[in-house]
Amino acid sequence: MSKVVQYLQTPTFRKNLIAAFIAIVCLFLAVYVGLKIYTKHDESIAVPKIKGLHINAAIQALEDAGLEYQIDSVYQMDAKPGLVIEQDPEQGFHVKSARTIYLTIITQVAPEVSFPNIKDKTLIEATAILKNHNLKIGDTSYVADIARDIVLDAHLRVSPSEMAE
Repeated sequence: MSKVVQYLQTPTFRKNLIAAFIAIVCLFLAVYVGLKIYTKHDESIAVPKIKGLHINAAIQALEDAGLEYQIDSVYQMDAKPGLVIEQDPEQGFHVKSARTIYLTIITQVAPEVSFPNIKDKTLIEATAILKNHNLKIGDTSYVADIARDIVLDAHLRVSPSEMAE
């Protein structure tokens, strides 16, 4: 035990202990400063209001703010095409530069959907199937038949505005 105590009192041990302490402090400071620089601490950009703008104006606003964007689209029959209806993150959130802002816009072209087979289904089943395919039920007519409330025939009707495209 006395040899350990004698070694702890030597100048070599003291020099190594001081050098190790200085190395640990320098390593800590380097990591601390490096992380501040790498994560751009205290640097943020407020997300501009994009919701409700046309896509061209929205893209310009995001590029002016130094933000990236990714666009998804949905079709709504009665809405203005090219309008931004959703943004994530919302307006006013503070984000780092080059952050991706996710936009949802209204597309001009309706997606192509195959007409589902609803023959020989009940009216309730056929209605649910058509709603799941985002199709609307048009005119219906009742034909006397042994099967009650069964779809005997179905036709797809295209509106005149869609035929012009």
